[in-house]
Order: sequence, then C-alpha cells, then structure tokens
Amino acid sequence: MQSDFPLSLTYPDGPDKPPVCESKDVLAAFNSARQGQYYMSQTKQWRSSKRGHGRQWKTENTPIHLYKYRPLDSENGEQVKHAHDILVRDRIWVVKPDSLNDPHELKFNLVKNPDNSRVKEWAEEGRRQCGLEFRFEDSLSEPILKFMTDNIRAEMRRAGVFCASQDPRNGPMWAHYADDHRGICIQYDTAEDELFLLAQQVLYRPQLPTMMMPSDPDNPPDYYRYKSPEWEYEREWRVVIPRNSSLSVTVRSLTISGVIFGAHANSMTVKVVSELRAERVALGKPAFKLYQAKPHDDRYGIAITCMKP
Repeated sequence: MQSDFPLSLTYPDGPDKPPVCESKDVLAAFNSARQGQYYMSQTKQWRSSKRGHGRQWKTENTPIHLYKYRPLDSENGEQVKHAHDILVRDRIWVVKPDSLNDPHELKFNLVKNPDNSRVKEWAEEGRRQCGLEFRFEDSLSEPILKFMTDNIRAEMRRAGVFCASQDPRNGPMWAHYADDHRGICIQYDTAEDELFLLAQQVLYRPQLPTMMMPSDPDNPPDYYRYKSPEWEYEREWRVVIPRNSSLSVTVRSLTISGVIFGAHANSMTVKVVSELRAERVALGKPAFKLYQAKPHDDRYGIAITCMKP
C-alpha cells in the first residue's frame, strides 16, 4: 500500500464533515484508472460473468452481490441520516480500523527482509525522510529498528476500510450488526461499479499475518486481508483505501440494488426506507428492490422474499 496516496476529495457537506470521492477517483489513485474504465465500458452481461455467483464461500471472484448490515431505528436521527446518505446519495463509508469491532484489525508481525541490498536501500530512504544520522551497520540496532517499525505500524493503520458480507442470510450478522434483526441489509451489485474491482476476500487464520520489512515491491503486503477464525462466520470481503481519515465513496446509481428488512423490523422502518426510495426515484435514480427476511418455519435459517411494490 502506498504512503503517498493522491486521492481526489471534495467536501460537499462542509469542511468539518468527512470528505467524499468517486469510485473512479479511487481507482485512479491505485493507478488502475484504465482498468476501471475498460471494465465499466463492457456490457453488464460481461461484467457479471466476471463475478462469483451464489453464496459459495470458496470463490476466487468477487460475488455478484455483497451485503452491508445496518441498524435503522426510525426515531434515531443519526441512523436515518446515514441511511439517507447511502440509499439516496449512493454513498458507502470507509472507516478507520480503530472504529471496527475487532481490536486486532490491520495488525501484523514484522520480520526482516533477508535481502540485505533491499534493507540498505530502505534504511537510506528512512534516514533521508526522518533526518536521522546513522551508519548502515547501525540501521537495524534496537532503537533505530523500533523507531522505524513504529512508524511503519502507524502508517499502515492510516488505511480506511469498507467491509461487506457475502451472506444475507446470516443470523449472527443480523443480530450483531442490524440491531437484533430490527435493522436492514443493503444489497450491492458488484458488477455495477468499478470500486469492487478492489474488493478482496478476508482470509481467516489463527496467527497474525507477517509483513516483511522492508517489503518486496513485487510482492506487496496483504496483512489487511487477515482476521482470526472466530470471525469467519462474517464471510467478509473488503476494500481498503490508504487514507488518514474516514470518508465516503459515491458509487454508481445502479450499485444499490436492494434493501432487506430484518425479521423484526417494524412498520416505521419499512416506511423510512420506502420514503427514501421514493426520494431517490424523484431524483431520477433507479429504484432498488425491497425484500423481507424471516426465519424458516421448519428448520434453522433465514428466508428472504421479495416484497410487492
């Protein structure tokens, strides 16, 4: 990941509010603008063919749909405003790792790169950037090593993260992230926006990932993909953006393709979402579908049915 990440940002909500960018700007900052342009210039059928289908976890392709579980209490103004930003303004939120509920987010172990020429190059660069005066022979002494590794850890934690699940029928997810089934789950069509070209499947491992110091330019670190096996039920995919603050990304208007109401969502929650949907349509944007989740009558699990318009 880059330390200097030239992301184009605007502040439409005011200078004291989180900045906003578009998906194409994120791709450009990753030097992937051409890839994003080519992808979106193809037909929907072609783009969908590159996505994974169904709920099979073992897939190499980003699923055709990803899901974001959200609380939504009609009397909670902050939650309603957040839903408005998502469902009317087509924004997704990229948040700091420290705001996520896993205290191990984006943590890793550091090991020395066995390539001494790469270590020397890294040490010289660190000396120039930090204004330190030391010989290469001393570059990996304990005080210098601690100083530089602390800087690396701090830099890595500047990233912002967008998390979504592959599974809309996940009981624990409904309980933990959607207010005990009273909230909603937003369905994203990943073939409708280039941002999801950056989505990566989370890998669940019992040990912290290892990051080589300095890293190999031909083998960039992927420490941000790893979590403990205790989180495996989330079936998570994520987009990671190297930023020093929370921000929102505006996705294309067809990306939000549905909203699923939790099994315990009340009529006022349905009313709020329906009104936001109507406001969206009044702006000339396509309507998303509405779904209802409910427990199966004869077995464990959650069923999802399409609601009548």
